[in-house]
Amino acid sequence: MPEDLDALVRQAMTLGTTAHLERAFAAQSEAQQAEAAPDEDLPSTGELLQRLVDAATAAARAEAAGEGPQLATALAEARELLAMLPTVSPPREAPPSVPVVLLPKVRRPFALVVEGMGSVEAHPAFVEHLRLDAVTSRMLARARNPRVAIRGDDEHALGLQADALVQEAEIRAVVVSPADLLGVGPAHLLTSFETGPATIEVHDWTADLHALIERSDGEPLSEVPRLIVPGELVLQRYRPASGGGRLKHLREGRLDAGRQVRLQVVDLHMEDRIVRVLEGVTDLAHAPGASEEGFHRTLMQMLEAWESEGHTVLNSRTLEPSTPEGQPDELGGVLAHPWPQWEEHSRCSRLLYFSE
Repeated sequence: MPEDLDALVRQAMTLGTTAHLERAFAAQSEAQQAEAAPDEDLPSTGELLQRLVDAATAAARAEAAGEGPQLATALAEARELLAMLPTVSPPREAPPSVPVVLLPKVRRPFALVVEGMGSVEAHPAFVEHLRLDAVTSRMLARARNPRVAIRGDDEHALGLQADALVQEAEIRAVVVSPADLLGVGPAHLLTSFETGPATIEVHDWTADLHALIERSDGEPLSEVPRLIVPGELVLQRYRPASGGGRLKHLREGRLDAGRQVRLQVVDLHMEDRIVRVLEGVTDLAHAPGASEEGFHRTLMQMLEAWESEGHTVLNSRTLEPSTPEGQPDELGGVLAHPWPQWEEHSRCSRLLYFSE
């Protein structure tokens, strides 16, 4: 009991509060517990583990000898030691790695790629050498960009068809595999020309590229591209279907197309890597001959300059997302992107023109 218990009781009766009395009892209790606690060093984890091994050995020996009391004693000691051991949290699993190169999901691994002819006169060659129907052949003949003509499981058979197309019709063709498409590695982003052209390697083009630029050191670019592949990416935002009524259950989980964002992209294919110019991320303000009219005009002038210098510049191709799959937002919507289709198109074009 507190030594001044009577004074505290009188104070509580006079003031109508027991706060001082409660604090005195709490302090007295803490002092008594501190006096009762033995001042001895606790065994280390290593000592506890060694004692646990000894208890387990004694329990195994008692079990083998059929000594029931000794077995019970050894097991009780082992349980007590287990309770005294510190709790160790399991190691956290490493976060999943980001995609290095996104490619379309296809059932057949090999693809026969043909150049964009842009002329219906190539229609009979696709029918004869690739054995395609008239509609598909006409679509390939009219295309102005490299296209995948056939997908298959037999690389050798596709190679024979490609060779026939090259030798008989003089149409550029090549057979590619997923390993071929991934061989050049992830593309590099051309960040700016402020101190000369600088690039950084990007492993995930769906991430925050501006934040990546801020925390990465750029590498100078001094190579000249062998192939330039321009295009336009359509980013499609999908939102949950709205509305009530009797058919509400049919709209639950359905996504409707919303606003689109179109971004210009150009892949510069060097000897050993791909350097990518992306609208909204690449800064062309300090590029040679930059136009005051903005990114699009500057990019157009750059493409015209490369083509006039003899570099191979393909026709621009617009790609849209094939499915409403992508990054969900806080409202339940999805931002779908065509990065897999663009990666395949650009890398197929590289293999097609680098195969010579």
